[in-house]
Amino acid sequence: MAIYTPKIKAQVQSIPIPVEFTVDIVEYDFVPPYIGLRFYESQWRYFSESERLKAIVYLTKIKEVIQAHGINVTIDPVYDMPGVQQLG
Repeated sequence: MAIYTPKIKAQVQSIPIPVEFTVDIVEYDFVPPYIGLRFYESQWRYFSESERLKAIVYLTKIKEVIQAHGINVTIDPVYDMPGVQQLG
């Protein structure tokens, strides 16, 4: 059974995107199920400090909307650049 329902999706999509970047919403079918918010280091590394702050606020808003429905949420960076192991 999907935990990321159309109702939650509509609420998430109503949040204005402050900075252009990719956020994947991944549903994990564990016990208990949870949702991961993935963002990519290859985009993050080119953000200014101001853009990073806006992106963090955006991710936090998404997380709070989903958690309000009783679903656990993680925010997961994807290290998609060779030789890079941490966000700067």
